[in-house]
Amino acid sequence: MRLNIPLGLLLAGVVAWSYLSWVRLRWTRPAQDDVVRAAKLVRERFQPGDLALVTPAHASRIAEHLGDLPFATFRRPADEDLSRWSRLWIISPFGEIPSSLAARFPPAERFRVGRIVIGLHPQPAPARVLFDFRARIAEAAAWVERGRERAPCALSQKRWSCGAEEWNAFSSEFLEVVDEPREVIWAHPDERSTKTLSFANVPLGHDLVVWTGFHGSVIDPRVAAVALAIDVDGREIARLEQRPGQGWTRASIATGSFPGTHEVRFRVLPVANAGQCHFVFQAEARQ
Repeated sequence: MRLNIPLGLLLAGVVAWSYLSWVRLRWTRPAQDDVVRAAKLVRERFQPGDLALVTPAHASRIAEHLGDLPFATFRRPADEDLSRWSRLWIISPFGEIPSSLAARFPPAERFRVGRIVIGLHPQPAPARVLFDFRARIAEAAAWVERGRERAPCALSQKRWSCGAEEWNAFSSEFLEVVDEPREVIWAHPDERSTKTLSFANVPLGHDLVVWTGFHGSVIDPRVAAVALAIDVDGREIARLEQRPGQGWTRASIATGSFPGTHEVRFRVLPVANAGQCHFVFQAEARQ
């Protein structure tokens, strides 16, 4: 059955809905003074190892006042690996901390500043990051291998350029992966060459945690998978495969049998039809 709604009536309904939404927003969003006071409260008690986490993700106006601190917004924060942080400052400008977060990280203290609710959520045994590969990419070495030929990549700030093409590089980036902003290493594969990023004197603990994924949604459907091989002192200890549609994939590789410091290499193997294959990864050595 077709509904014949006059165009004028339909437009009037849209205008009324827009006006009511505007009024609701004015009455539910926090006042600017409350935002400033909430940021001051967090900043005065912020410690090394803390993370300011704002939820929901779109309510990040407080970032103007806390953006120089470790800060994050996620659409699905309960699904994220937050184990490296000793304390979470969970900030909800709309007055409610999601139950999924509160259940996973019980609050030790709770504050209210106007409409803003702030929870301080400690983690009794946070993971200790011994080496953040993305943050220390400038200390690495990088090269491209094809057969027996090896060509070094050139470093400029935190970017290793491995060819004339803009995509042909290893670089530290802040990109959207599976609808979330993430700190990643750009590692677009080549169709004929293996690309290697090597770090010397890496302290290894219990685990090497590696995340893999794709930036953007335009991926050639002919690409079956991207393979990332991980070597310690020249010996391959893991090979991860990332397929389109798998999301942001986490792998934990046991490294307790490697005491002391070691050379760690990440090798991005050749991929056919790699034109739109915007592969990224991140890795941390953890204790």
